[in-house]
Amino acid sequence: MAYQYTMTEQGDFLRVEVSGKREAERTVSDTIAFWQAILNESNANNRNNILAIFRVTGKRSLMETFDIVEALQGLIRDDIKIAYVETIPENRAETSIIGTTARMHGIAFQAFDNEAEASEWLTIQ
Repeated sequence: MAYQYTMTEQGDFLRVEVSGKREAERTVSDTIAFWQAILNESNANNRNNILAIFRVTGKRSLMETFDIVEALQGLIRDDIKIAYVETIPENRAETSIIGTTARMHGIAFQAFDNEAEASEWLTIQ
């Protein structure tokens, strides 16, 4: 897998830190696999809020984004909220598209430039 990630419980949410490099031929499968692991951990620990901090380099195509969101739509419970912090400025426009696509599929997802705003959003009911 091209990504490394750690998960820790932090207050009322699950904090996930993801780093690595996207590999073109494995972007979709790797992304779905680590989100499945994150969602399994969220379910096991009864955490509905996920703070995801991303430090991942490399680009993802628009079609790959749609494929990932469509696959995850069936895995994410309705009560899950995901705050996605993009730490690499060059990826922020792409992350905005991910957020729009996720929300169009009924996923409570919001992208942020910093952790403080993301954490605050997770605490809003």
